[in-house]
Amino acid sequence: MSLNATKEVEALQRVMDELHKVYKSKVLPLEEYYNFDNFDLPPMSDKDFNIKPTIFLIGEYSTGKTTFIKYLLSRGYPGMKVSPEPSTDTFCTISYGENDKLLPGHALISDPAKDYRTLGKFGNNLLDELQCIEIPSPVVENLTIIDSPGILSDMTNVKRGYDFPRVIDWFAEHADRVILLFDAHKLEVGDEMRAILNLLNKNIHKVRIVLNKSDLIDYQQLFRVYGALMYYLGKIIPSRFVPRVYIGTFWDEPFNRLTTEESRQLLEAEKQDLLEDLRNLPRDLAMEKLDYVIKRSRLVRCHAHLIAYLKKEMPSIFRKQARKENLIFNLNDIYFHVEEEYNLPRGDFPPIEVFQDYLRTADFSKFQTLKPKLIEIVDRMLLCEIPVLKDMALQASSLTPAIRGGAFGLGMEGPFSTLALSGVDVGSNSPFWAVRYDKPKYDKIFDSLNPIEGRISSDDAKNEMMKSKLPNSVLGKIWVLSDHDGDNLLDDEEFALALYLIKLKLEGCDLPTELPRHLIPPSQLGLDCAEGKIKYAIGLVTAILMGLNFAFFGRSGPLREEEYVKRGGFHY
Repeated sequence: MSLNATKEVEALQRVMDELHKVYKSKVLPLEEYYNFDNFDLPPMSDKDFNIKPTIFLIGEYSTGKTTFIKYLLSRGYPGMKVSPEPSTDTFCTISYGENDKLLPGHALISDPAKDYRTLGKFGNNLLDELQCIEIPSPVVENLTIIDSPGILSDMTNVKRGYDFPRVIDWFAEHADRVILLFDAHKLEVGDEMRAILNLLNKNIHKVRIVLNKSDLIDYQQLFRVYGALMYYLGKIIPSRFVPRVYIGTFWDEPFNRLTTEESRQLLEAEKQDLLEDLRNLPRDLAMEKLDYVIKRSRLVRCHAHLIAYLKKEMPSIFRKQARKENLIFNLNDIYFHVEEEYNLPRGDFPPIEVFQDYLRTADFSKFQTLKPKLIEIVDRMLLCEIPVLKDMALQASSLTPAIRGGAFGLGMEGPFSTLALSGVDVGSNSPFWAVRYDKPKYDKIFDSLNPIEGRISSDDAKNEMMKSKLPNSVLGKIWVLSDHDGDNLLDDEEFALALYLIKLKLEGCDLPTELPRHLIPPSQLGLDCAEGKIKYAIGLVTAILMGLNFAFFGRSGPLREEEYVKRGGFHY
């Protein structure tokens, strides 16, 4: 690891250590005093402040989870099995190691460096289906990938031997991204999947949904399947916004049914959007952890006030059960009272139905009275220490490198660059002018406008540009970009550039704020590009010959100036 890379990792580690320290000293005491883990979430562990983000894959059997991992790594790994029938029946964590190595579940939870000890509470049946694989891949140097057994569409005759939904919930809670895969070729949302989606609601901000194997059906079927999936998700996920669904095919095989250029660009663009989100996970990690600690602190503060209020309202001796049922029934009024008395945002309160379910089985006699000092510590942390940590996290995020290697390091350069597939970036890797291929057809339009001395007026250009029916604000921006020399006239190159930018805008591409180098007209670029050098050399030779011709023959010589201009007109 280079010195710069070491400093970048140290900057991120400092932020995570400070955040961990603040959580343990300020928030955790309040959680423990009011038994917050009994209601909602277990305390954050050392693993939650790890600087290596975790990706957790969920999906029904044969949705392509293992193939997805192979695509990210650009290699296989020990124990990997890809087949049409159900193949993955274990929870498999993939991390970095000097050599390929497989660690079984019982040994894994005994390793303090891995911090999976709490999985032991789910019993031996889970540990028999848990393993850790170490491989020397650059992808997992800064990332941990976890695969899961396939979700079953029919649970009638299947016994897993452990609480599968709760285990999924545990991994989702400790992951930084949850990739939920569906098979476009055979879309199913069974009972077990519905149960998993309900558990994922509290971590819905981490979820990214992938409609995998999208090239196995044609374009019309794809959009029907996409619509059906969005319909199912909208019914199951109780949120105003369903997470984005990425349409893609994550393997190295040729496209099957979707063979048109338009469909290919769609799949490539969707794939790169997802990879970009995963690639920047280390950079986003500090801010996301900080945001989560803030959110958790506010939830715990509300939880403490609610528990203390319920404790105060309970009788000392008689009619405890009746009073408990009355308080649960009138929980909405209690929310309103606590909100008004302590000036708490209603959005920080847990859903009433969820809190009522918790209270029905809770022992009110073990509730604690209000302890203002603990709450003041959390309030002071949110007011004073969090802003400092935010500045540290922003600085660390700007220094932290993105994930490299495997699928994250492919296609970043060269003619198949995923960063220059469309828009103004087309041609950015070439030394030649990006408009050169379209210029001949634009020259015909330019000549029809009767240019004077090789230029057309702003009025003539305006009339032609208005045919695009773009708004004046957009055409005005295109004019500023195209009139590169600022003379309020357009020569043939500037006119071609204007029509080229109009074409990009009509295709839905964004315009640049300033003209990139590969779009600057070659005659105005001088010696800075290959085409400019050629034009400059031809122009220089032309000028010398014209000077010699004038010196020897005068203006009536055998070669008139118009012929030199024509020869030096640089028609493409």
